[in-house]
Amino acid sequence: MTVRPRLRHAKRALLVLAAATALAVGALFAGAGAATPARAATQLPCDIYAAAGTGCVAAHSTTRALYAAYNGPLYQVKRTSDGTTTNISTLSAGGYANAAAQDSFCSGTYCTITEIYDQSGHGNNLTIGPAGGNGAADIGANAAALPVMAGGHKVYGVYISPAWVTGTTTPAASRPALSRRVPTWWPAARTSTVGITSVTSSSSSTLKANATWIVEPGLANSSCISFKTDNGSGDYIRHFDFQLFLEPNDGTSQFALDATFCPRAGNSGSNYSFMSYNYSYKYIRHFNFVGYIASDGGSNAWDASSLWQADTTWLVASPWA
Repeated sequence: MTVRPRLRHAKRALLVLAAATALAVGALFAGAGAATPARAATQLPCDIYAAAGTGCVAAHSTTRALYAAYNGPLYQVKRTSDGTTTNISTLSAGGYANAAAQDSFCSGTYCTITEIYDQSGHGNNLTIGPAGGNGAADIGANAAALPVMAGGHKVYGVYISPAWVTGTTTPAASRPALSRRVPTWWPAARTSTVGITSVTSSSSSTLKANATWIVEPGLANSSCISFKTDNGSGDYIRHFDFQLFLEPNDGTSQFALDATFCPRAGNSGSNYSFMSYNYSYKYIRHFNFVGYIASDGGSNAWDASSLWQADTTWLVASPWA
């Protein structure tokens, strides 16, 4: 996918946290003499620290309790469909997170993690990072991005996505960007639809413009991105019934949602994939040379698992136009 960068700053997608793998088992901070919740017969990590005289001054986990007696909320999620939030708690005292509650609350929409609660009782909750010298505030972590199994229970860790950096002097923004599986084919506008087509140095200027996309701050969330064509029409890529179309911005909130995509680490293990902002389990994919947002397996033909990882992975390239 050829892109022409317009952003001047980097966006960290998510919470100020340790690595996702560390959060999957819980983040612990020990401090001498700190008070802890009452201990139950079975000891968990913060009970053990307390017994040694160095109780946890903060205890964060989205997957389970860190005290045997803890039976409160672990984290908060917010869904984009109506802006409502809910807390995800443990299944029982000292137990694992109630992932089913998240799945039910977020069904059919996109949820982010907006707060991770401090189980120690000291109130050291983790919230979304505010605006800083590099621009706007961060956005919440995709709540469904890191499902794991712990103790036989489905739970969710916190996925920390790589930063998406754009700017005229940024190497990541000036490299090529095309289909990873079909490396001479590029996303291009086809009147009102979007697909992939072969583009070379000898291609017409019209085709080159149709295969060049201006990266702008996301219409629905400036921490993500929107793709505007460089062919002079000013139209954006948006999805409708899961297919990609090229349409003018009509100013509605629905258009903004449909035209916003969040860069993620490439599903094939390298480069980039672009997650639909309002369908967090679907990514921009080419299928039979036509552009869609597609999940890894599903009822639609373009959701086929075969080649899904490669077909949803894109290189970032120098602009044709």
